[in-house]
Amino acid sequence: MKNGSIVEYSYTIYTPYVGSMQRILIEDEVPVRYVEYVFDTAKPLGYSINYKGDVVPTFRDTGLKTLYGNDYQIYRFGYANVPPFKDEKYVLNNNNYKTGIKAELNSTMIRNELKSYALSWKDISKRLYEDENFGDELKKNNLVKDILPEDIKSIPVKNDRARAVLRFVQKNYTWDKSDDVKTDKGLRNLIATKVGNTAELNLFLILLLRSADIPAEPVVLATTKRGILTGYLPSLAQLNFVAASYIDADKFTILDATSKQSDLNMISPRALNYTGFYMPKDEAKQINIFYPETSKTLLTVDAKMNPDGTFEGRFSDRDTKLYAMMVNESYLDDKEKYIKSYKDEYKFPYTNFKQGVQENNDFETSFDFTADTFTDVLGSKLVFNPLLFLYTQNHNFNQKEPRKAPLEFYSAFDRIKKVTITIPDNYVFENVPKSKKFRTDDDALSYSYVVTQEGNKLTVETTVKVDDSVFPKEYYPAFTQIYDNITKMEAQVVTAVKKL
Repeated sequence: MKNGSIVEYSYTIYTPYVGSMQRILIEDEVPVRYVEYVFDTAKPLGYSINYKGDVVPTFRDTGLKTLYGNDYQIYRFGYANVPPFKDEKYVLNNNNYKTGIKAELNSTMIRNELKSYALSWKDISKRLYEDENFGDELKKNNLVKDILPEDIKSIPVKNDRARAVLRFVQKNYTWDKSDDVKTDKGLRNLIATKVGNTAELNLFLILLLRSADIPAEPVVLATTKRGILTGYLPSLAQLNFVAASYIDADKFTILDATSKQSDLNMISPRALNYTGFYMPKDEAKQINIFYPETSKTLLTVDAKMNPDGTFEGRFSDRDTKLYAMMVNESYLDDKEKYIKSYKDEYKFPYTNFKQGVQENNDFETSFDFTADTFTDVLGSKLVFNPLLFLYTQNHNFNQKEPRKAPLEFYSAFDRIKKVTITIPDNYVFENVPKSKKFRTDDDALSYSYVVTQEGNKLTVETTVKVDDSVFPKEYYPAFTQIYDNITKMEAQVVTAVKKL
């Protein structure tokens, strides 16, 4: 083939699973001249069709037809000249916003007997509690009655007791990196091997909480990789994650033992996917799934400038709360890749490179540096940006096309840069920038640039505050405008002049 060739192809997927079909995406990263979705099902099988997206079919044919000598329900949608879908930044899963179709079995009529499988989320709850890998596991209270130490069971405050139970599981048991709403090898195997999937760890956590007199119940949901849970279309196939939860004094608390750094109401970011279902037996209630606190990133530089314009100093990059969990997981997944990311970003010499979880569960990376590229020498004057290597000329809110997806950040956050520079005693500062603040009208996004000077020491501290984890796509222009102003503000320079 040559560049510019047009390739036409068709394919058929055969599956042994009649309960849930895979979601078929109509939009792709390349333009599509024509694509057709065809789903024919024998009349005894009833399916719900989950259609999501903005692309309207140019051809549609649905209803009962006689095929192969029998009655079939058909769903056929054709699409011509589908434009490419360009992935957007600050989106947890771009596939959520592509046009797609998914069929889910909801009922059967065989031998005049009607069976409903997923007409409501209570139906889903019933199926889970009847399953040996979910409901039967939650009956195994005797498995855990002697596992928790008495000093944990005797903690008087319920939240403190729950946190201690969570810490016990985190310390003694490990997630095998497999997500499922049902157990794989079962709780007995988890207790024996100390390793299990998401359902095994968190159903085990539920039983331990109950043994500590905390009435825990499961919460079921879909991970961000699986896609946003469709509440109006009950589906067991959508679910691949279960967490523990309890209610105390009308306050809802959710727990997750798959991460060593999680805490009360702080579950793995892969499960922060808008909604889930609180699912005691015979009940199913939709709840919001989000991280309620603010995570912080603190970038700190303490530097000394030499008379020749070179710099030396110490840099630390510290993340807190949910962001600390995310950075630590990234580090543990691929340490070499993590270290390389710093080498790629900071092109000057550095030594004493360290990284790891701190005593308070923050994650910090730090190093010592020397550099001769931050200063322009103009005669007796030394000109430099007081943010040094923390200044960037561009930002990532630069999308030109209309935004399709909301802005998703996992957590509300503060991003703080603090640079302290000490110049030689025989130098003085000139042209020091002034402090400034600006924000959106609703205070959802704000920025401050604060400058303080004490003799030959200058400190510049900038703070970006974003007060929520998710923003509608209509906010994107506000982010672009704020970050345009931030880039201009942080481009300012100072001058150090040698005393006469």
